[in-house]
Amino acid sequence: MPPRRCRSAARILLAALVVLAALAAAPQARAAAGSQAAAAATLFKEGVALAKRGKYADAAAKLRASYEIDPARGTLLGLAMAEERAGQIAAAFGHYQELYDLARKAHDAAREKAGREGSERLERKIPKLVIAAERPARAGLRLSLDERPLPLEALGSALPIDPGSHTVKASAADGSSFEQTVTAEPATVVQIQIKLTGGSPGAGQGEDAGAQGSAPGGIAGLGWLRTAGIIAGGAGAVALGVGAGLWGASGNT
Repeated sequence: MPPRRCRSAARILLAALVVLAALAAAPQARAAAGSQAAAAATLFKEGVALAKRGKYADAAAKLRASYEIDPARGTLLGLAMAEERAGQIAAAFGHYQELYDLARKAHDAAREKAGREGSERLERKIPKLVIAAERPARAGLRLSLDERPLPLEALGSALPIDPGSHTVKASAADGSSFEQTVTAEPATVVQIQIKLTGGSPGAGQGEDAGAQGSAPGGIAGLGWLRTAGIIAGGAGAVALGVGAGLWGASGNT
C-alpha cells in the first residue's frame, strides 16, 4: 500500500478508536451521574427526616453533604432552614443570601422570596465581629477565627457570626502572637483589636503583610462569612415552625 494511503488508513483507524472510546465512556459517565444524584437524594431525604424530628444540627450536616454532591436550590433552602433552627445563624444567613442570588437568576420566584426573607429575618439578630489590627501590618501576619483561617481582607469588616463564644488568633513572621476569646450576643457588634506580643521587637514592621491578603477592605473568599447586602422587602412569611410540611416542600431540585 502506498505511504499516503497508509497514513490515511491510520487516521481513519485512530478516529474510529476515539469514537469507540467515547461511546464506551458515555454509559459509565451516565452511571456515575446517576449514582451521584441517588446519593444526593438519599442524603436530602435523611436530612428532611431528621429536621422533622427536631434534630436540626444533624439535618444540616446531611443537607450540606447532599448540596455538595448536587447543588440543588431546594436542598440549599432546606440547609438554611436547618442551620437557622440549629442556631448556626451565620451559615444560614450566607445560605439564604446564596439561595436568593441563585433563585433570582433561575426565575424561581418562590425560593427567591424565601432567600430574601430568610436573609432579612437573620440580619436583624445576627451578631457581627469586627477585627482591627495595627498598621502597618507585620510581615507574614496570619489570622484565624475559631481555628479557621481568615484572609487579611477580613480586617475592618463586620463579619456575621453565631451567638456564643469565639476565639480570634493572630501571628506574625517575627514570632509575635495574639489570642482573645469573646462572647457574642444576638444583634450585637463585637470588636477586637489585635495587639501582637512577643517575637523580635520591630521585626517585620512596615513590610508587606504577606500571602494571606492586603489592606483591610472587602471579604472576598470568606464563603460562610458572606456579608453581601441585604435585599429590602416585606415581612418574612417563611417563618420557621409553621409545620413539618415546609421541609418536604423545600424540594430536592
